[in-house]
Amino acid sequence: MVTREDLRNLLRKGRGLKADIYLVGSLVVKDYRNRSFITRQLGRLLVSREEKVYRRLSSLRGIAKCYGRLNGYALILERIEGKRISECDSLPPNFFAKLRKLVDSVHSRGVASRDLSPSNIIVDLSGEPYLIDFAVAFIAGPLTKPIFSLLKKLDIYGVARLKERWDQNLEEDERRMLAFLGWEVRARRWLKKLRQLCGPRR
Repeated sequence: MVTREDLRNLLRKGRGLKADIYLVGSLVVKDYRNRSFITRQLGRLLVSREEKVYRRLSSLRGIAKCYGRLNGYALILERIEGKRISECDSLPPNFFAKLRKLVDSVHSRGVASRDLSPSNIIVDLSGEPYLIDFAVAFIAGPLTKPIFSLLKKLDIYGVARLKERWDQNLEEDERRMLAFLGWEVRARRWLKKLRQLCGPRR
C-alpha cells in the first residue's frame, strides 16, 4: 500500500522522542526511521505497541483505521480531516459529551489513553471527536486491574479539565474528579486573579 519512496510530504518533524509525520494521500504515516539511533530503537517498540492498541480499538467510531506497519519503524493510519482542538477557539455544544462517550468506549476495550491533551484530539468536519496518538496508551491485562482503574479515572479527569477549559457543563463524576485531583486548576485560577489584582508588570 505504502512504500518508503512515498514518504515525501513531511507534515511535521518529530521532536524529542516523537515520530516524523508524513501525508500520503488519504493516509498519515508516523515514521521513526530518520530519527536518532535511540529514538529509532524506541520507535520500533512504540510502533508495535501502538498497532496493538489500534487493533483493540478497531471499528470504534472516533478512532482512525490502522493499516499496519512499514518496515518496523512506521505506522500507517487513516487521515482524519479536521482540526486538533488545540487549534480551535470554540467547539460544538455537545462535543465533550461525545468525547466522554468515546473515552468510555475505549476503556471498555481495555485501553486507557493516558494522554488526552488538546493536541491529541481532533474535531472532524462534521463536529465529531477523534482520538489520535496512542504511543503511551495503557493496555489492560489480567494482573493490572488496579492500575487500569486508576488510569481510567485520570482519563476522565483529562476530559473534565478540557470541558472546564472550554466552559462546557461537567458531569457529576467529572466534578468529583476535578475536586479530588484538580488542585492545580484551582491554583491556576488564583494565580490569574492575583495577576489581575497586581496589575501589569512595569
